[in-house]
Amino acid sequence: MITVEDPIEYIFGDGIGMVSQRQVGVDCRTFDEGIRGALQTDADVVMVGELRDPDAVNMTLTAAESGKLVFATLHSNTAMQAIDRFVNLFPQTQHVQVLSRLATTLIGIITQTLVPRKLGKGRVAAFEVLMGLQMIRSLIAENRIHLIQSYQEAGGDTGMCTLDQALAQLVISDKISISEALMRATNQTTVKKMIEQAGVTPGPEGAHS
Repeated sequence: MITVEDPIEYIFGDGIGMVSQRQVGVDCRTFDEGIRGALQTDADVVMVGELRDPDAVNMTLTAAESGKLVFATLHSNTAMQAIDRFVNLFPQTQHVQVLSRLATTLIGIITQTLVPRKLGKGRVAAFEVLMGLQMIRSLIAENRIHLIQSYQEAGGDTGMCTLDQALAQLVISDKISISEALMRATNQTTVKKMIEQAGVTPGPEGAHS
């Protein structure tokens, strides 16, 4: 595995395979240069610390198209936002091509939001998951991104869920407060409805019963 990071955030120890970690500004000048270098090796996995510009995205897609397993990070709250931001790094004239390449290579998107636990006992992660199923890939290729969420909401049996579903489940399992969930929800009405359908109602001081 080869990682390209700025900076290197986690040092992989011995005994977990062959890992080469490269830092932008030290081992390579830019992310796309580091990814290009990874393509010249026989690495099975490439991890890109952050997608910041079109050149890095282009080389990331090229790495995935070459058959390597690629992990990359992008600042976003939801999967649909991630796709929009991914594509909008490019000029409008290139959107169709970028969407086609993404649809061909996408395995999945996971977003993470950290939420304070009830009673101040650290934080817990709310995960949104979008799997690269054929229907999802078709929607991406056809630039019908706005339709993805409905498939995501109904895709629990395939491992998919929206951020709002994840937040509601954390409330139902008594890990976070309703107020914290609503602060991070993309649709507060939807989250409230899911919580109410589970028989959970607000209690005193943010508790629920």
